[in-house]
Amino acid sequence: MCYYYYMEIKVTTITCKRCGYTWVPRKTDIRLCAKCKTPYFDRERKPKNEKEGEIKNE
Repeated sequence: MCYYYYMEIKVTTITCKRCGYTWVPRKTDIRLCAKCKTPYFDRERKPKNEKEGEIKNE
């Protein structure tokens, strides 16, 4: 008799908020985006016209 067992495996994926790249991390401690190598992969990029909390109205 052969018995087959199936397990459900959940895989965590991470998406860089700067370049949009999605990857499966090998380690639990993630420091850089795997593609663009930015350490700020979990934060969105601020607009260039925003400077020290002030927004220019054009």
